[in-house]
Amino acid sequence: MVNWLKRYSPYLTLGLLSLAVLAIALWPAAVHFVPAGHASVQWRRFQGGTELVNHPGEGIVLTYPWDQLSIYDVRIQLRHSSIDVLMQDGLTITVDMSVRFHLDPHKLGYLQRFVGPDYFEKLIQPAMAAEARNILALYTADNVYSANRRKLQAQIEDQLNKAVQLNLTTDRDEGVKIVYINEVLFLAIKLPLTIADAIERKNVERQRVELLEFAIQAEDQERKRKIIEANGIRSFHEIIRGSLSEQFLKWKGIEATLQLAASPNAKVIAFGNGSGGLPVIFSAAEPAPDKERQEPARNGEGQRSAAPGTAR
Repeated sequence: MVNWLKRYSPYLTLGLLSLAVLAIALWPAAVHFVPAGHASVQWRRFQGGTELVNHPGEGIVLTYPWDQLSIYDVRIQLRHSSIDVLMQDGLTITVDMSVRFHLDPHKLGYLQRFVGPDYFEKLIQPAMAAEARNILALYTADNVYSANRRKLQAQIEDQLNKAVQLNLTTDRDEGVKIVYINEVLFLAIKLPLTIADAIERKNVERQRVELLEFAIQAEDQERKRKIIEANGIRSFHEIIRGSLSEQFLKWKGIEATLQLAASPNAKVIAFGNGSGGLPVIFSAAEPAPDKERQEPARNGEGQRSAAPGTAR
């Protein structure tokens, strides 16, 4: 046995080295790593080609060296596209759109066989451009620029889901749905400069008109409030006028006199003539009116005239 090993040891060493080199060379073609959020599709050279339904999951996937493994991202993806649209009023606008979508990992074999890895450029982007042009062509640039964005986005999203599904038809299954459109968004709408300025001025004028209408409504409400307030004051005076009797006024005058008389300030109270006269109060601190002072008249010479019967 020892002699046999010594005799064939060079051949064994050469065989082992050949196997090691072959394993290293075939390793990338036989051992594959599928990252998280991805799925793979196998193409078997001698076993019917692409597997339509069966797919390996994440992690390490072993295949024959002569087979191929295609890896797809099945997480939610976001792509952007810029589309030129001819509107109903004859204007051409540029719409920057984004689409959020994901792939069905259980049906990647259909996508691999009928579309390929560049499915966005071949399937989603042309369908999105066609549906956007078909829907936006029914509106004017003013409507798209100002008001109906959410409604238009929902319409394009719905039609795009149908278009993607109808584009993937096979002999055995019709309408295989592999791509799911989650949301379509308008990122920017670019109008000709003159049209954009005209629409902005129109929106400014509309806001000004709405402000004036609001001011008119506020003034009308203020007018109604003042009418109600005046009616309330008139009703109050009518009620008070019926309750103001002569005895009530006398009693209020007596109460006011008593309160003033109880104050520490010096005062003089004068009662009016007759039985119905109300008191009138004079404060003692007020100065008495000045009496006219008569000064002796001066004669024409600047001297005082003497009283008759007096000697100079």
